[in-house]
Amino acid sequence: MQVPDTYVSSVLIILPHELQAKLMPLMYQLAPDTVRNFTAHITVLYPFVPLDELDAACETLTQVLVDVSPFEITLKDFTRHDDVIFMNPVETAPIRAVRRKIMDAFPNIKPYEGAFGLDPEPHVTIASFKSPDEQIAIELPEFHPMTFMVNRLHVNSGLPRTGLPWITHDVIRLRGD
Repeated sequence: MQVPDTYVSSVLIILPHELQAKLMPLMYQLAPDTVRNFTAHITVLYPFVPLDELDAACETLTQVLVDVSPFEITLKDFTRHDDVIFMNPVETAPIRAVRRKIMDAFPNIKPYEGAFGLDPEPHVTIASFKSPDEQIAIELPEFHPMTFMVNRLHVNSGLPRTGLPWITHDVIRLRGD
């Protein structure tokens, strides 16, 4: 395998162990290639900054987010759209507010390079499929709503489309100082 030389970074909310235990078996079943790269998460901002700017960017993130208090997120159920199965948080305002603060500090960065607008819906991707028909054929397990506290963001970096895992570069704590 030829490894690309351009690392990409992202800012993520990594789901807690209780949710990983519920979602990862399904993700392994439906999207084993993706799970090798990522654990269950909500993307706050992707792509973030180039690898050589990441240390300075993490320092800026810590300063920019110093007044952001921890907040709760509830995941309620699975959603299907086109060729994807995902979960939407019940309340997305806190995630969007954090994303806006980051984007204000890094005005040249657009979520997903603008492919879904400047304020894409926060979600947990469970699996992507080759076609909507393939996605519709999947029987999903029952899921009871789960609420968790977000008190940190993970800044990860990796090489897209290589099958290599992304690695946490830094953890930004939300304290609301």
